[in-house]
Amino acid sequence: MIHTIADFKKSIALRITKKLESDGFRYFKTKELFQSSNKEGTNKIFIYPTARSNYLSIEIKCFYESNEIKKIFKKVNPDLQNPRLKMGTVGGTLKFIIEKEFNEVWNFSHSTITFDLPNSFDIFLNDFMKLYQEYIVVFFDKCRDSKYIHSLLNTYDANSVGFGINYENRVLKGLPAAINSGISLSEFSGLSEKYESALRNDSLNYLENYLTIKDTLLKQLKKEN
Repeated sequence: MIHTIADFKKSIALRITKKLESDGFRYFKTKELFQSSNKEGTNKIFIYPTARSNYLSIEIKCFYESNEIKKIFKKVNPDLQNPRLKMGTVGGTLKFIIEKEFNEVWNFSHSTITFDLPNSFDIFLNDFMKLYQEYIVVFFDKCRDSKYIHSLLNTYDANSVGFGINYENRVLKGLPAAINSGISLSEFSGLSEKYESALRNDSLNYLENYLTIKDTLLKQLKKEN
């Protein structure tokens, strides 16, 4: 029987790992992370439980990291130690992914999944596996397509986080993702101008890094054309 958040974390690590291990997922306790990798990239599922007075609240986040975009980004990014840039390429809360990418309703009363202590863990596990099979697997599979990632990162309003995990991550990886998708020189120029305008308007402190990335990739694209 699960009584505390510590009990829940132990149970979720064991029971979800058993469910997901056939798909190559491993559990990393310190990060509350389930992770699998293939030749195209890395799938990350974070499960964050928070204890309340008589129930647990669980937030699920899904991030995908593209190996090709990571490779491009490492060559042009001057800020390699920034932790905000290490979470992945695209993703967000599972609620956001379901609502914005699948255009479906989040069927829970809160932005997180909640269940009462001590007897409802099996209900959460069943809910999670249904969400995993219907949405998470599909999302990760679609992320293996470079054009899909470009669309996720770069078609939302230039001032929003969108699927970029955080705004800095979105802006700095948006252009590498565009290059990786085979974008044209004119499309690249238009996209880079939108991001630059948004950064200058908000006086964000990573504008200089962005300009370094933009100039490097622009030179590369001009050589290829």
